Amino acid sequence: MRIITKEVYKFSELSEEIRKKVIERWYDNEDYPYLTDDLLQKLAHFDKAKIFSDVKMAYSLSNCQGDGLSFSSTINLEAFLKKVYSKKLSSEKIRLLLDYIYKVFSQHNKGMYCYYHKSDVCFTYNEDEKDNMEQLWRDVFAEIQTYYCDMCKKLEKSGYAILEYRPSDSEFSEFSDDNNYEYYSNGKMI
Repeated sequence: MRIITKEVYKFSELSEEIRKKVIERWYDNEDYPYLTDDLLQKLAHFDKAKIFSDVKMAYSLSNCQGDGLSFSSTINLEAFLKKVYSKKLSSEKIRLLLDYIYKVFSQHNKGMYCYYHKSDVCFTYNEDEKDNMEQLWRDVFAEIQTYYCDMCKKLEKSGYAILEYRPSDSEFSEFSDDNNYEYYSNGKMI
């Protein structure tokens, strides 16, 4: 039997050049399993009026054509009208709109493309209701579409910030120590 011994190092004991390689290698292999959860938390923070529920994220954040972020959700029309809509409506107009519109929802893009678009927001309505609600609904619907797109834009920016974050040497050293990671002199993790 033959025993080979090699020196092992903590992250902080490696040369500056090797520490940079270790961090690069770490992020080349990272898969971000909690990114969706992080984005849902960001949405809850941004959406103070609680307009969106039953959210399902779709994103591709690799800086390529067609990349971006969109999400499917149920949109709470009543909450939007009372807390977000720019014009203050009487309770009667709100009631009439709620009778006119059955459901408002967003659908994320399907397939390879995840970018958001105003057309992601859809609705179903009561065809028997008065036609005079149609113009008011167009104004409200345009603001809902803008609100949805603004939310997607904020979430996309947050997602890129999460993916592009790189810790300092001291942060990565603390992370390595906390997880008892050790390295060979060339930076390869044991």
